[in-house]
Amino acid sequence: MIQKASLTSILFNVCLAGNRPFSLYYANANGSDNLLSEQYTSLANVHVHDKATQGVRLDIDALIKAAPADSDIFVCGPNGFINDVLKLSAQQGIDSERLHREFFTAEPIDHSNDGSFEVEIASTGQIVSVGKDESMLEALEDNGFFVPVSCEEGVCGTCITPLLGGEADHKDVFLNDKEKAQMDRVAVCCSRAKTPRLILDL
Repeated sequence: MIQKASLTSILFNVCLAGNRPFSLYYANANGSDNLLSEQYTSLANVHVHDKATQGVRLDIDALIKAAPADSDIFVCGPNGFINDVLKLSAQQGIDSERLHREFFTAEPIDHSNDGSFEVEIASTGQIVSVGKDESMLEALEDNGFFVPVSCEEGVCGTCITPLLGGEADHKDVFLNDKEKAQMDRVAVCCSRAKTPRLILDL
């Protein structure tokens, strides 16, 4: 695990309770930013990297190269940090299914080429029009369809909906590249369509 801010404590404690081998690397700009309690920092497999004290950034590339071949990598923190880890992991040939990330905020989404499209509701055949200046979520809600939602930024995955037809223009950061390529689900809060119509399992 590579951590910049606060990784889900549940995952951390599951690893501890299950005696699963792991290493946690926690990077911060200076010691005062450290949010880990001594309960965790005292563990042999927890490594805190203080940039202010050590004078250099955490060597992400070296950590990834040193990881066992079958390792899963979990990362959270600022978007730039996460993207660095994902990029370097991909360069090392690590499958996207073994890369797990938790973004805190979405990067700005480019909507400059957004156009209108249609959504077909599979259960009823109803067609919902999505204007170029509204989200799929907004169009669905305006037509009486409820989709669970939380962040509305493509970060949390709450609004992920099964996609039965059409090609989505994925704009979320929740699904990985392999999942997006499967074209079997879509984040309706932010994603668009590359085809004139999407068919949703609603």
